[in-house]
Amino acid sequence: MAADYCTAPAALSSLDRPTWAGLWDLRRNRRRHLSASDSALPQGRSQHWAGSGIAILGATTFGLVTTQSRLAYDGGSNTLTVVLVRATTFALLLGAFLFLRSRRARLSRSGFIATLWMAALLMVMSAGYLGAVAYIPVSLAALIFYTFPFYVAVLASLTGREPMTWTKAAALVVAFAGLILALGPSFDELNWRGIACGVAGSLAMGTAVTFGGPVMRQNDALVVNVCTNAWVALGLSAYLATTGGVALPTTGLGWVGIIGATLCYLVAFSAWLLSLRIVDPIRVAILFNIEPVVTITAAWIVLGERLGPIQLLGGLLVIAAIVAMTVLGARRGVGRTR
Repeated sequence: MAADYCTAPAALSSLDRPTWAGLWDLRRNRRRHLSASDSALPQGRSQHWAGSGIAILGATTFGLVTTQSRLAYDGGSNTLTVVLVRATTFALLLGAFLFLRSRRARLSRSGFIATLWMAALLMVMSAGYLGAVAYIPVSLAALIFYTFPFYVAVLASLTGREPMTWTKAAALVVAFAGLILALGPSFDELNWRGIACGVAGSLAMGTAVTFGGPVMRQNDALVVNVCTNAWVALGLSAYLATTGGVALPTTGLGWVGIIGATLCYLVAFSAWLLSLRIVDPIRVAILFNIEPVVTITAAWIVLGERLGPIQLLGGLLVIAAIVAMTVLGARRGVGRTR
């Protein structure tokens, strides 16, 4: 694509003057375009694999955030402190990157206003999901939270953005049946606050994805997210300053958890944005379906959490439904563009 935009102006200027020199310039530019396109083919394949690897890195590090957060809680910290540290670090580091970047970072008026309600949703999403793991096992919190693609499907259908298909309806039924199986055997032993936090986080995420998409497309996604995290950091700082609720870790393992959760969040988000610039967004979305698998696996290895046979079956149903809806939705999207 870059070659197309670079050579088109030169070709047009040559055609404007019907001389032998102009025709020679046009022919030379055409040869340059063809050679550039030919040389770009192997590079495109390498970029495809590099972008896929970066997307997998992003999904993996996103999946590790909750396990790291649980380590921070066990070391004396709490949910709001972890969210504050994460949002502040994100806003400062990536805000500095935007400042040092050559091109100016701007938001439209509507985009700036949107960062306010998106910050509120991010606060509910982060506090809900990370708060859930303080009360219930990380693996079950992940299964509750990762039902958000189905809330997106329902909201998109209710708002007329996209119709509800039989495929989506079937995936919804399978996913929630799997969730019932996953939660059922230990439902009486689970803390209701953890379940409520997980559901709140999932609903907030679904709402942000449904209504935040146009904002991201009309503005620089990095600028939007820096502003959103900055609002979260400012709001939480004011709240925790008045309530005295800041709880930094008191153990070495707790510091490993809070630093690890913050670094994983930064790496994950940077990898996500970079992968979107290199490969097709549909492929990125499909690859990011490994995130709940990483979360459950990390909880098993690091925290020693175990899912029973019925819970494991339920978790597999939830993940399979998410993957199926993403892949089938991607195929329909490709078919519509042809």
